[in-house]
Amino acid sequence: MPARKPTILQELRTALNRAASEGNDALAAELSSIRHAVQGKRSALSLVPLLETATSRITQAFVAEVLGAAGDKRVLKPLMRAVAHPANVRYTSQLLWACSRYDCSAHLAFFVRFLLTRAEADEGMMWAMAVIENMKGPFAPAAVKRAIAQLLRPKQQLLSADTQAELFRVQAAYALLDRYFGQVDQDWKKEL
Repeated sequence: MPARKPTILQELRTALNRAASEGNDALAAELSSIRHAVQGKRSALSLVPLLETATSRITQAFVAEVLGAAGDKRVLKPLMRAVAHPANVRYTSQLLWACSRYDCSAHLAFFVRFLLTRAEADEGMMWAMAVIENMKGPFAPAAVKRAIAQLLRPKQQLLSADTQAELFRVQAAYALLDRYFGQVDQDWKKEL
């Protein structure tokens, strides 16, 4: 029988014990703050400032996980600010994973721009594509058409051997086309 995946509280406890044993008081304090939010003693929104002030990527990953599970759309803008922050350029996958837990249809342009500014495929690109695939719409026709055109004809040249990045962009465009045609079909049926 396979071992059960540890819960976030168990993972937090392990990380907190490790930080304390290593004498990393700043990390221990941040992890303790996250633990209080997970246990319901504080709102998940109270963790938003930690996205910018975290002393460790460990803290940022835990905050992203808690915000992703919070079920409160107000966490999207802080998560998107963290994704766009230059210091996080190599650490966007956890943040984008958290965004993928929500319907981000209202922020289509942000995620398309993210995909277009990446020169090579990485886990962040994969999660941005997943965010777009999870969008439910409805989309303004002009906005979705512009997004599809941008994804299919990016201005930035990809690295010569990076077909994976192109696949992510095409797959995101396909998901948007599929969703948009479904939307047009529903509108057409309503008119009948």
